[in-house]
Amino acid sequence: MAIVLYKKGNSYTSPKGIRCQIQICNPFSYEHLLEDGWFRTPEEVELNEKKKAEVKVEAETKVKAEDKKTKVEDKKTKVEDKKAKVETEDNKAKIIKELKAKKAELLANQDKE
Repeated sequence: MAIVLYKKGNSYTSPKGIRCQIQICNPFSYEHLLEDGWFRTPEEVELNEKKKAEVKVEAETKVKAEDKKTKVEDKKTKVEDKKAKVETEDNKAKIIKELKAKKAELLANQDKE
């Protein structure tokens, strides 16, 4: 008696229409093939491919969500940087205005003397 194992491929089409490869094995030495990605039924091959596709979609969705989050954080950082720059410019303008007022006051005092 032999064991038939299945793996993703195109050399065989199961009665349910699942495309895969087949491997005919000795019933006493096939366990290592199961560890290498072979399955006992074509349906298991199809389920494995669906799981891989779902994992890939989840990973892509996660990456997109992280990218979106990063972009939002970058926008927040840019807005904060602009606010800080405006505040710095406002502070500079305020200091310049105060210095001009002090200079005018000192010049006025000098003229009196």
